Amino acid sequence: MAPIPMSDLQELVEAGIITPDTARNITAWYEQKKEPGSNRFVLALGIFGSLLVGLGIILLVAHNWDQFSRFIKTLFSFLPLLLAQIICLFVLLRKRDNAVWSESSAIFLFFAIAASIALVSQVYHVNGSLSSFLLSWLLLSFPLIYIMSSSGVSLLYIGASTWYGVEIGYFGLFNSNHTERPYWYLILMALAIPHYYLLWKNSKQRNFFTMHNWVIAVSLIIILGAFIGSRYPYPEWAFVGYLSLFSIFYGVGQSVYFARLKTMANPFLLLGISGTMVILMIWSFGEMAQQIIADHANKAAFFTWLFSYIVIALLIVNCLQILVVQKRKVLINFSPVELSPFLLALSILLVGHFPELTGFIINGWILLIGLYYVRRGSRINHLGILNFGLLIILTLAILRFFDDSIPFVWRGLFFLVTGASFFIANYWMIRKRKQASR
Repeated sequence: MAPIPMSDLQELVEAGIITPDTARNITAWYEQKKEPGSNRFVLALGIFGSLLVGLGIILLVAHNWDQFSRFIKTLFSFLPLLLAQIICLFVLLRKRDNAVWSESSAIFLFFAIAASIALVSQVYHVNGSLSSFLLSWLLLSFPLIYIMSSSGVSLLYIGASTWYGVEIGYFGLFNSNHTERPYWYLILMALAIPHYYLLWKNSKQRNFFTMHNWVIAVSLIIILGAFIGSRYPYPEWAFVGYLSLFSIFYGVGQSVYFARLKTMANPFLLLGISGTMVILMIWSFGEMAQQIIADHANKAAFFTWLFSYIVIALLIVNCLQILVVQKRKVLINFSPVELSPFLLALSILLVGHFPELTGFIINGWILLIGLYYVRRGSRINHLGILNFGLLIILTLAILRFFDDSIPFVWRGLFFLVTGASFFIANYWMIRKRKQASR
């Protein structure tokens, strides 16, 4: 189907047949429809080509660097930047609607900025740390996301922002005097939010939107730990913080805005459920809970630490997500996974000094989650969801096999019941499908 010419759309708007917003929506729809696989392949080649050209220039200059005078070195320092700006200006004037040109030139300029900063610093012996270099690079580069409308630069920008956060928050983490937090990371990520919002609004089906979801989710998981610090004396609440983040991810992935996406295109759902189950499995060992939970003489000191307030904020967001969003029916399904942070927090507060009881509660909760997915898969006739629930139960059984506090007889029975459940549930589901197809 050929797209409607812009002149025809303009005539329809002037005649009052359609509104300007409708015209923009029609144009955006055709833009999504006409993005064939070959165009995406050419775009990928253009992006990788820009990366290789930039690296090649750097290597060629570096090979003869020591033989150049300071003037020549300064000239070479600004040459990539000048060349990249000329190409970007040409694209803005002549190739504005060409995605390959826009992405390639913007990425080339993104790395040219970094190269110029590094080369000038080396030529004139400007002292500085890696974190200050990254911060300068990112602050100078973020306008490219909007000037060139480049999603590729946006992905690289978020990745470099994560690198900055790791450099600030994790470097020297095991030093007892380490107190630095990556506050600038929050500002850097905020600068990229408008572009992500435009992708979410206009390009949900494009690969760039999926890649942004993955990069943002992984970035948040990594950087949350950078705010814990090396001297935080409440490791059990660090687990609650991460469990809250995973629960929020899970809720986002279950929302109507993301649930319709393919599984691999929904990182919030995948990371949310997998992260939640990993943390719960760790806490299912009573001995592990005993080692994690410390004996704190001064309970009020909990509120003197920044990360404690981050944990509280994440729990509040999680609670609002459950109460407000669920009330408005924005979630596709509600599961016990979203209540996991509150269960762990209450277990720590009420029975934290009884690790065996804490482990028993967590084991029961994992079993409940597994049964929930078994029931849900059976109800909607979905073998994948049903087997996922059985896999959770099987993983729990395997972990309990190495738990010496449980008698061999009980462990053996648990394995027998779990294995039989796999066969019975799948046989019943397949038989149900055959009966329905007759």
